[in-house]
Amino acid sequence: MSGDSLDNVPDLETYRSMLALAARIEDREKSIELFFLLIMGGRRGMRPGELAHFQPSWYDEERGVVEISTYDCECGLCRSYAKKMVKNGDPRPVETVLEEEYWQPKTDAGKRTIPLKTDREIQAVEEYFDCFGDADISYRTIHRRIKRFAELHDDLVREDFHPHMLRATAATHLAWADFAQPALEGLFGWGDRGYGNAYVRRTGVWVSREFDRLFGWTAEPMTLRGDPPTRRELREQADDLITVDTWTPAVDAPSAPAHRDAEEAYLDTENADITTYTSNVYGPVSAAFSRLLHGRQAWDQTPGGPFDVTAMVVFALGAVGLAIAASWGDTWPVVLGGMFGFGFAAGDVDGQCSDSLSPN
Repeated sequence: MSGDSLDNVPDLETYRSMLALAARIEDREKSIELFFLLIMGGRRGMRPGELAHFQPSWYDEERGVVEISTYDCECGLCRSYAKKMVKNGDPRPVETVLEEEYWQPKTDAGKRTIPLKTDREIQAVEEYFDCFGDADISYRTIHRRIKRFAELHDDLVREDFHPHMLRATAATHLAWADFAQPALEGLFGWGDRGYGNAYVRRTGVWVSREFDRLFGWTAEPMTLRGDPPTRRELREQADDLITVDTWTPAVDAPSAPAHRDAEEAYLDTENADITTYTSNVYGPVSAAFSRLLHGRQAWDQTPGGPFDVTAMVVFALGAVGLAIAASWGDTWPVVLGGMFGFGFAAGDVDGQCSDSLSPN
């Protein structure tokens, strides 16, 4: 996996081993920092930009929640976004964009409240603030920490693991636990339901539940541990601590992401590909069937009949292609070839018959 693919999102066992490794790091500050990133990114789904701008004022100790909100910022990440807005046509100067726009959540839905339900999460947040206060952490630093951490972990591949992968880890984990869709959307701050649907679809949980129903089995819901071990407990249980000579990864990190949400950009691409494919292939086919079912009389009244020589040739070529594909024993070329062949032919027929089918 590379880029924005989510195929290698860590499973539960790998994620727990990641937490154990972070707790064993001898450098206490680095241990606290990494554990915080793994918990708030990998279990509460915070975006890297939100982690970079995490403020003590966001934490409501009495309620046990984190409230993500806007504040003024001129960090490198925010500045890169401001420059991108100006480059894309915003008439305001970069400094004005910074003053009026940043820092703020990605969408209105991003302004949300994240509950901290276990001692592990509460301790991770409180240790982080006790250690770093309101000191800024850049996106580049987060990226470097995660990349170097991936190099230290036996089951992670540096090229495949990046800050946004933590958010994907949280989403797939909760989706597999059958976390209610509205709650999933609220926790992750998605402005589009399609993102949550895509995560759930990729976990296979819907398919698994349906098989359970067909077999008459009672699906046992995945239960989450109410008292998972904290960083301190994992550290105390460790046989030894790990000394890390350098925190510079083999490949340096960018100062800002190519886009705000790598995992959402991947899902955008995946869904866009499906939508485009469906539109390009099924669109002409659906239109053709519609004409066959509802426009036959209009076609029959068309001078010269409904098909011309070009359409007949296209249909013949499509039939030959289907015959060849069928002889190979594969079903998908048959279906795909049939859709494309019929689609192209229907498009040609549409061009020939458009006048007769147009409303008066």
